[in-house]
Amino acid sequence: PAAGGGGGGGGGESGTSTALAFLPWLMEKSVSVSLKLLSDISLTVDDVMRLLKETKDVGSRWKYLDFVVNVQASTDPMHHSEFALAMIDLWKARRQGEGGGAQEEGRKISQEEAGEEEELGGVRSRLQAFLEGSDYYSTQTVLGALRGTRLWLEQVLVNQKIGDHKEALHLLTFTMRDKERAVRYCEELGTQEGYLTLLDMLLSQDPPLYADAVRLLGSKGAALNPLRVLEALSDEMPMQAAYSPLVRMLRDRMHRKRAGQVVKGLTRSHSLAVAQDRVVSLAEHIEMTGDRACRVCNVRIGTKVFGLYPNGVLVCYRCMMRNGKDAQHICPVTGRDFSKEGDL
Repeated sequence: PAAGGGGGGGGGESGTSTALAFLPWLMEKSVSVSLKLLSDISLTVDDVMRLLKETKDVGSRWKYLDFVVNVQASTDPMHHSEFALAMIDLWKARRQGEGGGAQEEGRKISQEEAGEEEELGGVRSRLQAFLEGSDYYSTQTVLGALRGTRLWLEQVLVNQKIGDHKEALHLLTFTMRDKERAVRYCEELGTQEGYLTLLDMLLSQDPPLYADAVRLLGSKGAALNPLRVLEALSDEMPMQAAYSPLVRMLRDRMHRKRAGQVVKGLTRSHSLAVAQDRVVSLAEHIEMTGDRACRVCNVRIGTKVFGLYPNGVLVCYRCMMRNGKDAQHICPVTGRDFSKEGDL
């Protein structure tokens, strides 16, 4: 293959071309050596990707792009998209090649398949973490590559990223048949919309999945808006099935309403008590005479500025300000902190 950007002179180009010709083999044998080679000959990422695509070696592609994205910390959307596609292509290639000669090779093929299965498991874990963590890949491109495969959880992650929660819940509930995971998905959303969407899905099946709907309402129904739930329930749903969760839901609503009213009443009572204390405090007055002295320095106050604390301690302004920022709420005589008592 032709190299774009080797060294200087014909010998350099020939050496680069030779090195690149063995790149797929070298990537298979030693990823670290291959990456050092690519760094030494200073090829761009696009040049290397073009070369690896020509070799049709999907294993080399994902390893190289793993280096570009996770080691070189590239934020190029194309690199992130290609990295995801390379892992998906590797999974597809391995799965399509299953069973080709299993009967002929017998035990040997089984051992090889076990090794490939372990490798695929690692790649798939990396793919899931990448799809959830990266914000740079093209979601539509990756979703298009995932459709038609059994990479259902990966499709859930991409749909969650683009906000298509209905499709994500449909995959979890009916394709993967993992209703518990679907409920956890709704919990992670943190809103009642996910639960109502899942409830509508369960009741829209033919026949409706009443038992699953009742379990959903039984576990999470208390947090939902009763009116929204009643709107979502179908007219055909048996009353005996809906009765128990609806009664529990309404009782919880009534309990929370009454608890809120109690808290509101206590808060109002406290506010009135504070207001009354304030009126009493403002109504207090102090009579200054020529003999009144500061409790700290014992100097007559006379016409000086003074401070009076809630415990009746009278001090001159200079002694009061010795406490700095705490001057207004800490008595300089007793050390009493009125801010902690709510008296000031």
